Amino acid sequence: MVENTLALQHEMSRLDSIIGAKYLCDGRPVPEDQMHIAYMWLENDISSSLSESADIDKTFDEICEILKESPLYSDINEVISLHTAYKRAIIRSDFATALRNVKNGSALSGVLEWSFSDKDLIALAKLHKSNKFLRKKIEDLLTDCNFHYECSLMSSKDYSKWL
Repeated sequence: MVENTLALQHEMSRLDSIIGAKYLCDGRPVPEDQMHIAYMWLENDISSSLSESADIDKTFDEICEILKESPLYSDINEVISLHTAYKRAIIRSDFATALRNVKNGSALSGVLEWSFSDKDLIALAKLHKSNKFLRKKIEDLLTDCNFHYECSLMSSKDYSKWL
């Protein structure tokens, strides 16, 4: 088991800054008071970078190369899950396909870490409005992630918050 040492935290922050600057136009380092969760920042920014990419596979390969250049790559690879970041990005880039491929929308909650960005909620609202066959799954997903207010608005067909 890898210890989340200060050196490892700072290295993950450094890599997060590189990835953020290259793919998200935000190269700020992890704030010092959040350095203990630098691994979360790094994994989430990897996922966000992939989600924003026109070519997820190419961007994934580039990010892997950035990470492999780190002297602490093997430790970082034990702390973060590149597979989960990739899977999360695939879901976020095409909620319709992801929802069609599961029995219940709640099946996606864990991979999405029970959270949504504003962009995710806009995409889900558009999908909910336009696709009556996926509405129940979207509502299941929102409910499982404790987005009850958002679910209530969508189920009453009030999309004004997002559209």
